[in-house]
Amino acid sequence: MRYQYKPALGSFILFYLLSFSSFAQDTFNNYKPLQSSGQIPVDFLQLSSEKYTQEKNAISKSDKAFDKRAKKDFFLESSFLIRDLLYSGRVLFNDPVSVYINQVADQLLAGNPALRGKIRFYVVKSPSVNAFATNSGMIFINLGLISQTETESQLAFILSHEITHYLKKHVVSQYVEDKKIEKGKKLYRSLSSEDKLLSRTNYSKELETEADLEGLSIFLQSNYSTRQLNGVFDMLQYAYLPFDDIPFKKSFFESEHLQFPATCFLDKVKAIAPPTDKDETESTHPSVEKRRAYILSKIGKGADTIKSDYLVSKAAFLQARKIARFELSHLYLTSLRYEKAIYNSYLLLQEDPNNLYLQKNIAKALYGLTKYANEEAFNSVHEDEERIEGHSQQVYHLFERLKGKELNALALKYSLDLKRKFPTDVALAQLSDDLLKALVVKHCKSEDDFSAKPLSEVRQGLIEASLVDTTEAAQRNKYQKIAIDQLKTQTEETEYFIKYAFVEDFKDEAFAKNFDKYLQEKQLSTQERNETKKQKRSRLRAENKQKARQERIISKKGAALGIDKVVMINPAYSKIDQRKAKSIRYLDSESAELKLNEQIQKNAQLAKLKVDIISDNTLQSSDVNKFNDYAFLRTWIREHINHLDASVTMGNLDVTSVQELVAKYGTKYYCWTGFASVREKKRMKAAVFFGSLVFAPTIPYALYYVTMPEYDTYYYSIVFDLTTGKPVFQDIQFIDKRNSRDVINSTVYNTFYQLKNKR
Repeated sequence: MRYQYKPALGSFILFYLLSFSSFAQDTFNNYKPLQSSGQIPVDFLQLSSEKYTQEKNAISKSDKAFDKRAKKDFFLESSFLIRDLLYSGRVLFNDPVSVYINQVADQLLAGNPALRGKIRFYVVKSPSVNAFATNSGMIFINLGLISQTETESQLAFILSHEITHYLKKHVVSQYVEDKKIEKGKKLYRSLSSEDKLLSRTNYSKELETEADLEGLSIFLQSNYSTRQLNGVFDMLQYAYLPFDDIPFKKSFFESEHLQFPATCFLDKVKAIAPPTDKDETESTHPSVEKRRAYILSKIGKGADTIKSDYLVSKAAFLQARKIARFELSHLYLTSLRYEKAIYNSYLLLQEDPNNLYLQKNIAKALYGLTKYANEEAFNSVHEDEERIEGHSQQVYHLFERLKGKELNALALKYSLDLKRKFPTDVALAQLSDDLLKALVVKHCKSEDDFSAKPLSEVRQGLIEASLVDTTEAAQRNKYQKIAIDQLKTQTEETEYFIKYAFVEDFKDEAFAKNFDKYLQEKQLSTQERNETKKQKRSRLRAENKQKARQERIISKKGAALGIDKVVMINPAYSKIDQRKAKSIRYLDSESAELKLNEQIQKNAQLAKLKVDIISDNTLQSSDVNKFNDYAFLRTWIREHINHLDASVTMGNLDVTSVQELVAKYGTKYYCWTGFASVREKKRMKAAVFFGSLVFAPTIPYALYYVTMPEYDTYYYSIVFDLTTGKPVFQDIQFIDKRNSRDVINSTVYNTFYQLKNKR
């Protein structure tokens, strides 16, 4: 899509209408993650094959044959990979932050409307401090980068850098040069593998230096000030750190009856390492300090008094940056970086201490850490504290020191306190109940594990019950004093610090009732584990018999789930030819995927199953709501597949969005499905043929083996109950046949029959 350039004033008004009506301060108090709006841009709607054809046809006829082939390969791969990114669920358009980024670009290129009309800016939901440009004029800016900038002028300089990458076609030239290095063309002939790597990185550094220099030229032609450009390199130097660095207070998770032992907190956190000129031999970029010195030398020391750090407005910049920082809490959460989510939310709570969105993110992160710890998979979501610099290390240290029971209790206490503040919140109610059940079933031995009385009352009761307190304090003998001191010490040991965490909660009848209910359930399951060997053998025989019966029924009749409707998310089709170096057949895969959508609908009708398809190939320009649903589901499935890989059962962390989708599409069943057709590379064809000459009767069979292609088809289908986050149907098949229409139809119909059929 060609960006339609509009005067700065009109864009300025548009931004303010969007930002201050949609993201006023009270909206932050009820914050919801960013979504796209308006019309879906042409960049998203154009097929990859069409993009490839356009770019291939634009290759200069004067290019050498090798360069032409390399460019064709690049345009083919990049067209499909960029489309994958656009539909990854991470890319935004027409949201308040994207609108603001385009406002900055309007100001930056106000003197060059022709260039402005060729470039489209999109925001990417990624915490990485990065931006990148494509050959076709799409420039992607990560939310992580926006969250770290200090002024609008810094952001404008970064845009200038990326615009230069586009103007100079750096992404294509880098690819072509890499191919020359790989093939040993001309200057790269006879290089060792180490020298080839060095050549690649050196060429990349040349491009980055050019982007800095030419980008600065674009920047200087604007009305943006150079005063804050030094800060851009500070940002790059410390991009690995959170957007701020403040102490994490010990009292944040504490309450009257829950106080952490001193061992849970560091006396001193690891200092942030000073900037150094590290070895950049294998880096694709020049060192930050070299880039800083180079740019500052070009700027000079002249006063820049007539230009400004803000041309859109400071308020608009701060608003966009705050949104980006709020988004990070959610992005860390969905990518299972729970400790980052907690510290990022903690930073933001300093300004908005009662913000529900931020507090819920912390509750969800504690829930995630607890679930992984309870399944002994904690290290898969926890980063070693020794690798962390600055005050956020305190968070990693705390969770590294807590035992599973202590972490579970902390997560439950935080959720309960939050639920008390927001009693109608459904997500908090579900989190609290799940955490309570996990704490009791996984960690409690009896009702004495947690006390309904405060420590002071328990301690006094122990003293009185010990009969050592028979005299006034002044008249106690040495042995009575020793006994009393021992009782006090007993109730102050580290293992007791969570024992009194729920004193206030036990006053809630519902909490106390559920605690007893889960404890009784655990005792019943414990009785089962303590059954006699004879009882156990008898129970297992009955269970195995029932399981075998169910498997026979499924094998004969299918799963028979009795589902009336499913939503299918982007049915996929990949065609692969293993005989070729570039094995993925992109164009054929796209064509097959379009046909698959038609076959799915036809087989759904035959099976009398209602099917809605949400696919990147079916969207129209007005389908922005469906696009947002698709984006949410792509993120949802990535998160839940990660949980399945770790064998961790997780509840839904975004209950509201799930409920809205279920109501909107009239089903809680969502299906991810796809085919892969593989043409295999036959091995030892010559040996088979010449070997057959020794024994003539085998020649026909040898000829068949040598001349006939061998195909395999792979199929997967997995259906999730969106409300529970659990798969209810899985079908993974290897089909030793070519992917004929009949094979696809029969496979898809069989899946639909099992979903629809009832016993």
